Amino acid sequence: MRDYYEALVKRGISPAITPDGPRGPRNKFKPGAILLAQMSGRPMLPMAFAATRAWRIKWDRFVIPWPFSRIAIAVGAPRYVPRTLDAKAIERLQEEMERELRDVFETARAALHAT
Repeated sequence: MRDYYEALVKRGISPAITPDGPRGPRNKFKPGAILLAQMSGRPMLPMAFAATRAWRIKWDRFVIPWPFSRIAIAVGAPRYVPRTLDAKAIERLQEEMERELRDVFETARAALHAT
């Protein structure tokens, strides 16, 4: 968390974070990204992609697009996190961000089928 904070605030780097974490469970938004946005004052930017053809790694269902497959990337609205949130508000925001990421993914998937 400290390294991400330094990258954001001191170096001006915007890291990409998988909010369900390396250990999962899959698609469960963990509080780390929320706490980082809260501490840094920077927004969370929900993003997702979909590919026409891809490999899925069995153990975590990680997606690697095949060469020459079509890819669509969708980006949601930035979400700023107030500095004063209690535990319940953070839980609600986690749920909202899970829904937002699902919606953004569906937007990316729909874009592949629209062309």
